[in-house]
Amino acid sequence: MKDDRHLATELLVVAARGISKSMSDALRPHGLAPAQFGILDLLDREGTLYPSTIARTMGIETSTTATTLKRTEAHGFIVREKDPLDARGVVVKMTAKGRDTLPAARAAVKNVENRALDGLTDEERDILHSVLTRLIMNMK
Repeated sequence: MKDDRHLATELLVVAARGISKSMSDALRPHGLAPAQFGILDLLDREGTLYPSTIARTMGIETSTTATTLKRTEAHGFIVREKDPLDARGVVVKMTAKGRDTLPAARAAVKNVENRALDGLTDEERDILHSVLTRLIMNMK
């Protein structure tokens, strides 16, 4: 007999892979990868941020964040500038290109989300959101 929690974990991994692939496919025409979209979305909501804040908020390693920031900057979506409060530090800002790209990228991501949640009631969506939030907190 299979452990139900193990089965749930397998289902989560399969769902995450499918959603990740769909997001990659949806964002590619906008010149973005999912992690780059996450950074733009975060900068839009929070404003100028330190790379360490981006890494912590997104739950990714600082080395991964640095690589993603470098690629995102090379594509013109962000700029890294000296911190006006600390000459040794760097802050990340979204460029006009990033701001111009974000609405269409958000629409593409929303289409993926709608496809993934198709057939769920509002109550089921709320429960899923609550459960996934709890799972994320449990894994910290």
